[in-house]
Amino acid sequence: RQRSKRVIIQDEIDSDEGSTGDEGDPTLLADKRAESYRNAVKVKASTPRIKGQSRCWKILENSTFHEWHAKCPHCGGYHVLSMANLHWPKTKDDNGKDVHDLRATWYQCPDCSAHWDDIDRQRAIMAGRPIARHPNSDVFGFHVGGLYKLMGGKEQFSSMLEEFAFNFVEAKRGG
Repeated sequence: RQRSKRVIIQDEIDSDEGSTGDEGDPTLLADKRAESYRNAVKVKASTPRIKGQSRCWKILENSTFHEWHAKCPHCGGYHVLSMANLHWPKTKDDNGKDVHDLRATWYQCPDCSAHWDDIDRQRAIMAGRPIARHPNSDVFGFHVGGLYKLMGGKEQFSSMLEEFAFNFVEAKRGG
């Protein structure tokens, strides 16, 4: 808190609201540590929390807002990976409750409707490219969601696609 630093790295900035009491915004207080450096680097990372109230999302919207566009291995089209394109078979049990077959999860290209398995998803990411929404901004920003995960799949899932679907279903159940 009392030292000047050229590089300021802040993680999960949407989680530290109010942690400084009446001292002010903790992200701005951290940025002050780099005030005396003309070549300061300030990194702010976070999982956005509430839409419209997220500190990191507001910062991102005022940046170059780069996104990684994956390249479809079937049609060659580029797009940002989205949970809306993640699908799995759903049926109803005898009581009318949803039954999800998450082991059969696939990702569907929004351009050509091709069904991707996890290898297709990984290849699409590796063949992708960054594209800025606001290329003229003075602040560099980059957004990437969880569907871009390439390593660290959990053993209890047959694929990362199944893991993504499981996490989504559990989050919905939890509200």
